[in-house]
Amino acid sequence: MTMKKALAMILTLALLVSVSMTSAAAAEPAYSDTGNHWAASVITKWSAYGILKGNDGRFKPDDYLTRGDMAIILDRLMGYQIKSTTEFSDLGSSYYTDAVLKANAAGVILGSGDGKVMPTSNITRQDAAAMIVRAFKIQPVSGYVLKAADADSVSDYAISSVGALEANRIMTGKADGKMHPKDPITRAEIVQLLDNQIKAYYSSAGAYTQNVTGTALVNTPDVILSNMTISGTLLVAPGVGEGTLTLDNVKVTGDVIVLGGGPNSIKIIGGTAITGSIIIQKVGGQIRVMTSTGAVVPTVIIDDDCESDIILEGIFGDVTVNANVSILLPAGSSISNLILNKETEITGAGTIQNVSLAAGASGSKFETEPTTIMAPRDTEVIIGGVKYVSDGTSFVSETGVLGESDTNTGGGGGGGSFPVPTLDSIAITTPAAKLSYFVGESLDITRLVVTGTYSDTTTKIEVITAVNITGFDSSAAVTGQVLTVTVSGKTTTYTVDIIEPSLTSIAITTPPTKTSYIEG
Repeated sequence: MTMKKALAMILTLALLVSVSMTSAAAAEPAYSDTGNHWAASVITKWSAYGILKGNDGRFKPDDYLTRGDMAIILDRLMGYQIKSTTEFSDLGSSYYTDAVLKANAAGVILGSGDGKVMPTSNITRQDAAAMIVRAFKIQPVSGYVLKAADADSVSDYAISSVGALEANRIMTGKADGKMHPKDPITRAEIVQLLDNQIKAYYSSAGAYTQNVTGTALVNTPDVILSNMTISGTLLVAPGVGEGTLTLDNVKVTGDVIVLGGGPNSIKIIGGTAITGSIIIQKVGGQIRVMTSTGAVVPTVIIDDDCESDIILEGIFGDVTVNANVSILLPAGSSISNLILNKETEITGAGTIQNVSLAAGASGSKFETEPTTIMAPRDTEVIIGGVKYVSDGTSFVSETGVLGESDTNTGGGGGGGSFPVPTLDSIAITTPAAKLSYFVGESLDITRLVVTGTYSDTTTKIEVITAVNITGFDSSAAVTGQVLTVTVSGKTTTYTVDIIEPSLTSIAITTPPTKTSYIEG
């Protein structure tokens, strides 16, 4: 081969490679300053989603992030719908103003206490952690002790947030083993945190079937998840708006946190099973949770952050209400056990088997009479327009005792009479799926079922959260750690093992800057 032909072939190959690389990059943002950066892949991934954007062909991965820019990132991720009316003295009108007000309405970005929100200030690593925890509703890990070498430098208000991220390996500190909580966070670092937290991101309408391990986030309407397993949390973001989300034969091992959706969603059909709870925290409008035959939804919690009208259509096990809301329970729908901690209005012809009212739920209204009602003395309920007051043994109105006459207009099963069955004992009838933990992991009570036995010999599945469990400490390795489950003063126990993780492999994730040397 002549030199001339060889040169021509080399030029041709170079041109082909150039064209191929350009075509591949055209589908994703290409930055001139990220090629060899340690966060290059996650920068490309989240830029393609439009969550972070560069400028003039550069991403500036090592530049610091401001509080206003952090609000923009979270607003793009979550699709916040409501703006705060708070007038921060230093906010003004700028590119970040709407995002800051939306994040403030969502309780994600807070002011400094002096009427300022500091949108142009660089956000510290601990403040970024706090905003991520608030945005994604990450629960603090009870009893967790920070492992970072500089744990003492984390501010008191951020300890639980930084701890939650460290325990879940979302924020793991820097190479020196320190968290550097008060250092500004860089653009690359925040992208990595988001990627550590979110394992599936559904931002386009359509059908999806791929399994997920970790948190899955839906931020757009008309998404159908089917024939898949989410081994973690499903977060229904405000960006779903008043639209629909359908879960068709989906297994969710964690909680479903509802921040968005409307009167036509969420549809839970086709054998879908949610091991954790459906936690409703939507603000504004209506939200419907609809189940069909075969779907398993053991627990619904209407959280104290919720400010929506709720529609529960289908068959539900335990429903706990911690907010002042109205609930529509249509004909053909049912709730086995309803726990009211706040005043609630329940309309519709659906049936409720057992109701337990706390003193804070006094004044609650029922269109249809439940089968039984339990409440402290002097608690008031209104059933079918008639007011009844508990005297400690029964509910009494001016016209008679609830359940002992037909003078009330509520209809229903004639319940409400006392004495109230009391809880005699509890037992674990299905063990938790996770009984072995690595040091630093958080408690996981997925699949744990605790059944209570009552004085009238009846049994029911109790509502169990991490609050009911004490004794968990994953700060050091231990065998046979005893965890105590407590419900209404009754206890039962089970044991777990805490294991020190062992090193299985190492890999160079960031190469040294200098890899070429002159002899000597």
